Amino acid sequence: MAAELALALIRGARPSRRPARSAPAARPWPRSGSRGDSKIGAGRSRSLSSRAKAAPPPSSTTTSRSPRGRTKARRPAWPHAPAADELLATARESGQPQDYALAFTAAARLLLAQGDRQQANALLVELDQVGGARADSYYAAALAELVRTTLALRQPELATRLVHGVESRTPLFEHALSSSRAQLAEVAGEHAEAAPLYAEAAERWRKFGNVPERAYALLGQGRCLNAQAKMEAEAPLREASELFASMGYKPALAETYALLGSADAAAL
Repeated sequence: MAAELALALIRGARPSRRPARSAPAARPWPRSGSRGDSKIGAGRSRSLSSRAKAAPPPSSTTTSRSPRGRTKARRPAWPHAPAADELLATARESGQPQDYALAFTAAARLLLAQGDRQQANALLVELDQVGGARADSYYAAALAELVRTTLALRQPELATRLVHGVESRTPLFEHALSSSRAQLAEVAGEHAEAAPLYAEAAERWRKFGNVPERAYALLGQGRCLNAQAKMEAEAPLREASELFASMGYKPALAETYALLGSADAAAL
């Protein structure tokens, strides 16, 4: 449950209320064909469980942050969720890379949503210096969101550092790197390069079964195509809007609708 809640805090999704052992659906991410990916939920982050058990499921209020930080910070609605300092203290006490990856990503996101950009940035700088974190599967599971949060703080150099050194160990790592590289290309203004990278990431997440990251990749693809005034932007944006609507990701859905209006106007 600890790992499930931490990832839910990162993604803004609603975790299952059932214990992870009661049903495969309670896994914090889908199965993949890799043995390395299938092990990441087993026996890890137990030191976070005592802090996380009392927290109710957060609401599904995720927003898409473009690399340029055009949208508002997320406003999560989990008033009784573990505070950022609780998550951080537990991670630091454990000293485990996987606890750092989960807790620091979740805490940075919470702090950004609360408007504490300076502290959120400081946490990501600290995470960048944690030895061994980039080799952990939890880091890979959070990487795309980690990059989104860092770019929302307008720290592209730090985002690049957080991606640097992550190797394609398993399909999960490959998918996370695909999304991250697309985001970094977009923030660099390379829309023509970023659009196909996002398309590749969306297809990877589709096959992997990660709906939120697939939706964000489609949004990124449409955003980059729209920046080039290409009519092809409509298809990925329509698909992203359907996915965000089905998950209740209202801020991301609002950005997608705004881009769809822009794409429709450009087609006239």
